[in-house]
Amino acid sequence: MTDRLKLRGEPYNRKTLNKLKKNVPRPQDFKVETEKSVFYSLYHSLHHYKYHTFLRCKQETDAIQQQNDDLGQEEVVQQCMRNQPWLEKLFDSFTDLLTQAQQKCA
Repeated sequence: MTDRLKLRGEPYNRKTLNKLKKNVPRPQDFKVETEKSVFYSLYHSLHHYKYHTFLRCKQETDAIQQQNDDLGQEEVVQQCMRNQPWLEKLFDSFTDLLTQAQQKCA
């Protein structure tokens, strides 16, 4: 039995995390064995975790800057670090991903 996986998304530079202006070809579509599809999905999440964390941090800093234009970069970061619920959510998403990896690869 097989599952069909589609890979798609916005291209970005893995070092700078900046979006690339390239056109993205159609989503890549391929078949994998059903029992192995969970590994592909997990790998995909781990592979892009840094970028998705960057996007979440950028969203948070942008929201803080919109509320107060006078804040400097350092104060914006300090406000993020004082936002305990937001930090816990970031940490929880990371530990959930590691738990999935541990469970699937054990």
